[in-house]
Amino acid sequence: MNRDVCGECGCSLRVTGSRNVVEGDDSKETPTRLFAVLTLECVNPKCIAYGVKSEIRNEQPLG
Repeated sequence: MNRDVCGECGCSLRVTGSRNVVEGDDSKETPTRLFAVLTLECVNPKCIAYGVKSEIRNEQPLG
């Protein structure tokens, strides 16, 4: 599955937002993990998924 194309119409998805999320930073017993979270939406105004937002998470290396 290609994560940067619309599953309904096959058009490219547009990045409409991004943020970083940190997990496991509250305890020394759990590893700290950093994720870049991208908010995407379809660019095709005729698609039923036009304007519907989805998110993908990409883990970023630390260290």
